[in-house]
Amino acid sequence: MKHFTHRLVCPALALALALPLAGCAAKTEETVMDPTVTVETTAAKRGSLSTDSTYIGSISAEGTAAMTRTVLMMNGSKALTAR
Repeated sequence: MKHFTHRLVCPALALALALPLAGCAAKTEETVMDPTVTVETTAAKRGSLSTDSTYIGSISAEGTAAMTRTVLMMNGSKALTAR
């Protein structure tokens, strides 16, 4: 029985030690993709741009603040403030 065990253990041990070396194979050359990109162009022309935007939603305030109106009037060299 001892001889039979050595017959199985030795090859299994050799295989287990050689298995990590399987990853050290010669590197293969990687294929490079063609970097060419086809684009569509058009001639530039003058014109106007629209800046209109439409938004849908609701607005609510996080808080309120009291506001007072102040009017500054110039009377000659004097400034008058009315509230």
